[in-house]
Amino acid sequence: YRGAQPEKAIRQTSITDFAAYEQAAEGRTIAVTLAPEMDPNYQLTRYCTERNIVVSMGHSAASFEQALEALAESMGIG
Repeated sequence: YRGAQPEKAIRQTSITDFAAYEQAAEGRTIAVTLAPEMDPNYQLTRYCTERNIVVSMGHSAASFEQALEALAESMGIG
């Protein structure tokens, strides 16, 4: 569920894109909210967790099973 986000701004997660945002933030990124169904294999969740960036689940249409998998990958409920 996109909430207030423009539909054209919704896309699959990308470590490359996130790393660029992280660089622009000069390392001050402490938390991110994303939909687990938009994070294939939870690769961005793992990337963020390795860097002590808190990942919260939000704006999501995830199934119950997807939500459980995301929680197992250290994604919290924000």
